[in-house]
Amino acid sequence: MTKFGMILVAVTIGILVLVGFLLQSSFGDPLRRYVVSPVPESVRKVGFKGNGLGGILSAEPVVHIAFTANSADIETIVRKGGFKTGSADDREFVGQRSGPVWWKPGPLQNADVLFLRRGRGANEYLRVDGSGTNAYFLLWGI
Repeated sequence: MTKFGMILVAVTIGILVLVGFLLQSSFGDPLRRYVVSPVPESVRKVGFKGNGLGGILSAEPVVHIAFTANSADIETIVRKGGFKTGSADDREFVGQRSGPVWWKPGPLQNADVLFLRRGRGANEYLRVDGSGTNAYFLLWGI
């Protein structure tokens, strides 16, 4: 094989590795990508819906994720994810958002807790229901 052929093979392999990496980061586990990494052991994804590759192809990204976890792991997600307690206005805003069929719509109940994080050019909300084990993540960039 000529020197040019070897360079061409090396460049092709490099491009394939780069494309694989980009696809993995774009289509990998949405909990790890959007909520927290590493994902605690007890976390189980219930549902995921995002528009345009989670906003990559959309000027107005919206991502819904529902998951369950034990209460200790929910606390870990809040702490490691950098979420802060949401305000009354945040609670009203999230209560007005609809979503997929597995999403918890409607006003937050007194026992529900709402956390907020600002990032990715959007607000990220984490709603934890009164059981402390069911969580609903919303990335809202509109």
